[in-house]
Parts: sequence; structure tokens; C-alpha cells
Amino acid sequence: MILSKDGISVDLPPGWEGRAFVPSAPPPALNFPVLHAASFAMVPDDSSFAGRLAAAMSRRDAMFSIVEYDPRLARDALFREANLPIVLSPSDVHPTAMQVPRPGQAAAQRFFAASDRAFCLYVIVGDDRLRFAELDRVLASIRVEPLARALPPEVAP
Repeated sequence: MILSKDGISVDLPPGWEGRAFVPSAPPPALNFPVLHAASFAMVPDDSSFAGRLAAAMSRRDAMFSIVEYDPRLARDALFREANLPIVLSPSDVHPTAMQVPRPGQAAAQRFFAASDRAFCLYVIVGDDRLRFAELDRVLASIRVEPLARALPPEVAP
């Protein structure tokens, strides 16, 4: 199943679920797409980094969020650290990377740029490290097309 929103897509295998949305934070916030994907039945969660979804995850599962930032950040050093495809190994995740620590869960966060767009990938895995092969196949399917809409002018601080 292809999950897609505003030029960002990922191919989810059987047994995975996904959701794509654009947050509705009021101005002056700029709202960009967020994609959630999980190897289990998803619970409603409209937060960028899917805290409620992580709380519903079992120790055998994996999930991730792709959160887009202002594309003008794509050339900043933080977002140039990684490129697609992003490959993770068990040594890349750690319990201290969790936004909310939970027994049996570990996380990794990668900032990257693709097609002049800036993103954060936040991955959570349970104890079942066999999920990494499947997770890496899913992450390898992430595609990003150039932004199709014009940005508002920058606001001086």
C-alpha cells in the first residue's frame, strides 16, 4: 500500500498501517505534511511524533513518523546529515532517544533533506530486533518529490 501526501510517499507492506495529514496549527505556524506508519493497528493520533501511537505499540512492533519542516531549512547543516535511503541498525536505536521512555522500546531520530525539503524521521522499535530488516525495506521506499506549492515570504525575526 502506498501512503502519500504532498509529494512524500512510502510503500507499506501487508500488516502495516499508515496515516498522512497536515497539522492545522494557527498562523504564524507553517503547516507541512506528517506521515505515520506502524506495524500494528493504529490508534488516532494527530501529533507530529505520534506519542499516543507509541504508547499503543507492543514490544514486537515498529513505527515511525516523517515530519516535514520549512523547506528553507533544507540546506542547514542539521538536515544535511543524512540522505535517502536511511538505513538503521539495532545499534542506532536507544531507549534514551524516546520522547517518553517506555520499557521495551528504543528510538532513533534522523534529520535529512530530499528534493530541497527538510524532514525528521523518528523511529520507534520494540524488543524484536527482527523488525529491522522489514523496517529498512519500508524506509528504503520513502520518496520525496519537489514541493508543489509556493511558500509564504520569510518573516524577519
